[in-house]
Amino acid sequence: MIGPWSLLIELEKFIKVYGFCSSMEDVGRHIDKAKDAHCTSIQSVISGKGNLVSQLEGIERIGLSVQKQTVSRFVKQMKVDGQDET
Repeated sequence: MIGPWSLLIELEKFIKVYGFCSSMEDVGRHIDKAKDAHCTSIQSVISGKGNLVSQLEGIERIGLSVQKQTVSRFVKQMKVDGQDET
C-alpha cells in the first residue's frame, strides 16, 4: 500500500509534468504564430505587381547596385514561387 507521503510526491510529479507539457504547448502556439507573421511579412515584400523586390530589380536594371544578399534571396524566392510580375 502506498503511504500518503508517497502519493503526495507522485501528485507533485504529475503537476510538474502537466505544467511542463502545458508550457510546451504554449511555446508551440507562439512559434506557429511567429512563423505565420514571418510568412505574411515576407509575402508582402515579394508578392504582387510592383512589390518591393521587383522595384529593387528595376533599380539594378538601370545600373544602380543593390549589395544586400537578403534582397537577392527574396528575388530568387519570388522567381521560384512564380511571382515575378515586373
